[in-house]
Amino acid sequence: MAGTLNIHWEAVGGSSAPCTGIETTDGVVADATANGSVIMSGVSVSNDQCIATAAYDLVLSNDTLSLTGSDTDSSIAMTLTRQPSEACFVGHWIDGNEDYVGHLSAAAFGISLK
Repeated sequence: MAGTLNIHWEAVGGSSAPCTGIETTDGVVADATANGSVIMSGVSVSNDQCIATAAYDLVLSNDTLSLTGSDTDSSIAMTLTRQPSEACFVGHWIDGNEDYVGHLSAAAFGISLK
């Protein structure tokens, strides 16, 4: 997952919990690194009993500690954050009782830990 725009999802609430899976996306790392933003869609999932594909529009903050945007398929706002020493962004996708924690690599946005 490191250095990719694939998302690791963990269902922590709702009908699918507990469950984990990886959503492979068509996101282009070179675009995320150069622009600090990405528009991407899921193309496959590792566990279709747990997760489905979606589409995302995410923008990196100036301090590189958060990604904000949305799941544009479901119109769900998303904020993923990280600490300066963390190699991935972490955030929640919540829709009613469904609650997923997502992890996305910071390296895909050109962020390297010192």
